[in-house]
Amino acid sequence: MIAITGANGQLGRATIDYLLDKISPSQLVAVVRNPSSVQGLWNNQVQVRQAAYEEPGKLEAAFNGVHTLLQISTTSTGDAGVRQELNVVEAAKRAGVQHICYTSSLQADATADFTCSRQAAATEAAIRASGMQYTFLRNGLYMELILQLAGEVFEGGDICYPAKYARVSFVSRNDIAEALSKLVTGGSDKNRIYEITGSRAWSFYDVCEMLRQEKRLCCRYISISEEEYRAVLQSLPIDADLAELLCSMASGISAGEFSHTGDDLEKILGRPPMQLRSFIKGLQYEFHPAIG
Repeated sequence: MIAITGANGQLGRATIDYLLDKISPSQLVAVVRNPSSVQGLWNNQVQVRQAAYEEPGKLEAAFNGVHTLLQISTTSTGDAGVRQELNVVEAAKRAGVQHICYTSSLQADATADFTCSRQAAATEAAIRASGMQYTFLRNGLYMELILQLAGEVFEGGDICYPAKYARVSFVSRNDIAEALSKLVTGGSDKNRIYEITGSRAWSFYDVCEMLRQEKRLCCRYISISEEEYRAVLQSLPIDADLAELLCSMASGISAGEFSHTGDDLEKILGRPPMQLRSFIKGLQYEFHPAIG
């Protein structure tokens, strides 16, 4: 049996959609904080078990009878995030889970600038120490992030972000979901680390040029300072932890933590992954008035 934590999130839902093309729904368990959030999905055929990352006892019960666990990383950060992820690992060990597939982060290292990469390093270490078989997907940044940076964060005519000329090998969330579905159904060597990236890394100057070419949108990239970016975030109705996370992500991008490219994703999928230009071409979001 395969269980998925955070199954109500976008990555979790997409992964289950792919899994249902491969295995019987009776072999799937969706672990969610709030079962009503997935009510009616998957024709109500997938077993839903309630447990939150901060509930060790409920997590252990949710993992009962599970052979393979897909641990989707928590959205919490800091000490709370580290504790929540360790709760999952420890509960899986107690429940007799044999194999954990964990959605980690590129540059998963205790010295990384990006908060989630440091957190992922702690989780990877705990999984290794548990003795369970593991598969780590060290994921790059989602292409979907472009929508947030250009369309939601600043609500203006330009992408203002403190990344200078740094490059990012963006990857499609949907491609990650498909890759996960393949790996948890036997497509992974045990105790294996995959670096999930695009085949090419792009700067935000490149992103704006693609927006002009593919969507005829007037968009400039302005590399602002980290102090300016922090001030912008502080002016938005978001909590301090999220603001700090976004600042650390910008620092990580500037430090080159997301510039790595490779072919792991293509090998898993058996096809070329989604290209950034194709993603931008298919966008239905109106960033700006079109160039006249």
